[in-house]
Amino acid sequence: MTVQGMNIREIMQQATLELVKSTQLKQRLVSCFTKYLQHINDAELPPALRSELNSLRSALVTAEPLPGETPVLATVRKLSFEETERFAHRVVVLFGDIANGVGEQLTWAPQSAAPVMHERRRVPRPDHGENVVPLFAALEG
Repeated sequence: MTVQGMNIREIMQQATLELVKSTQLKQRLVSCFTKYLQHINDAELPPALRSELNSLRSALVTAEPLPGETPVLATVRKLSFEETERFAHRVVVLFGDIANGVGEQLTWAPQSAAPVMHERRRVPRPDHGENVVPLFAALEG
């Protein structure tokens, strides 16, 4: 699959789905990076999430590769299982933030240059639970 023509949410969704395949976690993380993460255009990300993605990407290419290896493969090969899990977790959290529009809620305070989070409000939804029992009763009768 190619990321061409995909938006940031779709790319991150595919990257996350790559992490739940049935291969070894280190293989999944390398595949997630090479197929998706390295191809994300920073301009598509909300500014508040760019640094997290860039931090994640740069941390995955720190090791000197052996002949025939890529930097990401060399880096992931040297990670402990716990470190590999943490990287996978960061990808999933980043996807959740993008899917929920977290970075889109941030604005820059003019004097402090620090992000200010605006409170998200849940829209109350009516509870239609009272209709469930009569519906099942109608099906039984």
